[in-house]
Amino acid sequence: MKPRYALIPVTAGALFLLAATLFIIVSGGSTVKAGGLSISIHSLRAPVSIFWAFFMISAFILLAWEKKSPAESRKYEDREPLQRLELILLILLFIAAFALRLYKITMPPLDFHPTRQYNNAIIARQLYCNTLKAPEDRWKHGFYNVDDLFLEPPVSEMTAVLAYRIAGCENLALPRIISSIFWLAGAAALYCALRRISGRTGAFFGAFLFLFMPFSIASSRCFMPDPLMVSALCFYILAIFRYIEKPSAGNLALSLVTAAIAVFLKGMSVFIVIGGAGMMLLYRALTERRWKEGVFTFALFLAMTSIPVSLYAALFLGGRFGGRLFGRFLPSLTFTLIPYAGWLNMLDIALGVVFVAMALLALATVRGAVRFALAGMLIGYAAFALVFNFHCATHDYYHMPLIPVVCVLAGAFIGRTVSLFEAYAGTRASAVMTACMTGILLLAFVTEGAPRITAQECVSQISLAEEMGCAVNHSRNTILLAPYYGDLIKYYGWVEGSPWPDSRDLQYWEWEGEKLKDPSELLLRWIERRHVKYFIATDVKELEKQRELAEFMDSNYQALLKRDDAVIYDLSQSRQGLPSTMQK
Repeated sequence: MKPRYALIPVTAGALFLLAATLFIIVSGGSTVKAGGLSISIHSLRAPVSIFWAFFMISAFILLAWEKKSPAESRKYEDREPLQRLELILLILLFIAAFALRLYKITMPPLDFHPTRQYNNAIIARQLYCNTLKAPEDRWKHGFYNVDDLFLEPPVSEMTAVLAYRIAGCENLALPRIISSIFWLAGAAALYCALRRISGRTGAFFGAFLFLFMPFSIASSRCFMPDPLMVSALCFYILAIFRYIEKPSAGNLALSLVTAAIAVFLKGMSVFIVIGGAGMMLLYRALTERRWKEGVFTFALFLAMTSIPVSLYAALFLGGRFGGRLFGRFLPSLTFTLIPYAGWLNMLDIALGVVFVAMALLALATVRGAVRFALAGMLIGYAAFALVFNFHCATHDYYHMPLIPVVCVLAGAFIGRTVSLFEAYAGTRASAVMTACMTGILLLAFVTEGAPRITAQECVSQISLAEEMGCAVNHSRNTILLAPYYGDLIKYYGWVEGSPWPDSRDLQYWEWEGEKLKDPSELLLRWIERRHVKYFIATDVKELEKQRELAEFMDSNYQALLKRDDAVIYDLSQSRQGLPSTMQK
């Protein structure tokens, strides 16, 4: 088979992806009916996966031919400075990526895990309100009890407070713009790292995928610590590659600092950080026989990543750290299919299983300590998925630390394939293929990613939250049974309270070995210990599922408000007097 035949699979995949993209654009992603046939395409995930599969076939054909023609092999690293045209293209790429992230940035952050985003928003609001000096704002000081909301160091919240202070008002668009800027900085670091192992083409595609994959578009503009952590991981990868190339004290110090920052921003990155460093040092020990130096350096990595987190946990979190950490691992699920099926599903949502498979195969395209470091990062991610088996199976953003690692490997794989094709077909043909592939992928990614960053029915949800806050006179003693654990009511209604467990929480408790036998007993206990006065339920369907709880409240408490979309119970007085369990 001649090398030019390698174009057939990737061309077929590109044409199929282009056709699917145009179909979705024309149909608006809705159901299209033709006679008795009904076709519905809501996502480009499947067409993109097919494209990656065809691309892998083309790459294998070229790699097989390269073994027959070793004289055609080339060196893929590139140390030449950026040319003017290349620099202009990169600037345009980053401008387009930033502009895409500014799309509807002023809308409420309901597009990506609102619970986590509003959790951060409430913390940032309280920290910001504590800096206000006006007499009319004094009631805001200490309004929210944010002590129980902290887990990671509030770096993203503090940057938001700084932005609020500069702007002179609270605006949730500001921290989301800051997250986007950090993500773009991480893409620049990733590009520099890939230039060291796969040349210009691989670096370009690695940064391109990191910036424009649909999940990256939505996740990189969220008000969470994760975008900052992923950006720090990109700089850590660059530092590790620099240290591999030149193992000097300065490059080691840079690696240690970036590792410490990434883990400090969010501790779950420690698995990838330590995995990459450990395997890289293992390679050096095996090839250079520097075992003592390797052990000492690895101890430095352990110290630099553990000391900042330990100090923060001990000084600011105390006993809350252990409870929140171990609540993410459920031993009862270890020998069931639930965490592994969920993990594959979340991985497919975040990156795509076929794309990840391509990245795994790309380990064969890198060499030496770089291969060991990237393999160690993948091993660290696998260990992380096993340790946090519940959250990795139910939370797609838990897979964000894998994005830069996979983009590095995918960029190296694509760069190697394009370089082989260039060796056989010439520079012009390679440039045409690269431009076509970039254009089709960009169109497909934007077509799928743009709808992810639009919030639906945000006006009605916000107005309902504000109405609930006014109905209870912005009480600080409430129980909330509402979407997103009541964070919208807390934020827009200026209400403080405890979220009531929903069906997912009850299932989680059963997996932990506990079961809520009597919801009325739990309610009475909360009334006594937390001094709650109101029960606000805007998730009416969930309240109907907990029929025993609803009947108990209907029998014992007065409904201040009751309609189709919300109900509020006054818990301060019982219709039949205090229940027996409350009497002293």
